[in-house]
Amino acid sequence: TLQPLYRKNIPLLVKSFLEPHENGTKISKEESLDICSIVEKKNQVFMQLVPKVFTFMLDDAIAQIFDLFKNYKININIVEISALELTICTDNQYNINELVDKLQLIFEVFVQYDKKVLTLYHYKEKDIEKYEPPTCLLMQKNVKVMRWVC
Repeated sequence: TLQPLYRKNIPLLVKSFLEPHENGTKISKEESLDICSIVEKKNQVFMQLVPKVFTFMLDDAIAQIFDLFKNYKININIVEISALELTICTDNQYNINELVDKLQLIFEVFVQYDKKVLTLYHYKEKDIEKYEPPTCLLMQKNVKVMRWVC
């Protein structure tokens, strides 16, 4: 693996077998802020969970949700928590419907299948203008990462 090199801050130069005369890619701890990296994950499931009884999304409810995801071995790709709801985006795994059935015993669950997550790392405003989807269910933005579920 590359982890030992990464931990000791030893750069690794990776070159193409098809085009060995090209410069290649340097892998190191140094971040290149000049290049916007784009990752698209398809076949995502978007869920909004709201307590059945009008109440706030309390710590116990959030812990219960995460425990259920852990028990079903379903990874959470995106999570957003507000006072009244919890929003999750995850891979569409074989047992996702079983998990949804279990969640529906406790929460109102709104599910949308066949969504995608588009993530921009080290973006600039021009990248957002270029890649922003026309409609999205969720948008997250921080200094380094821009993410949409659509």
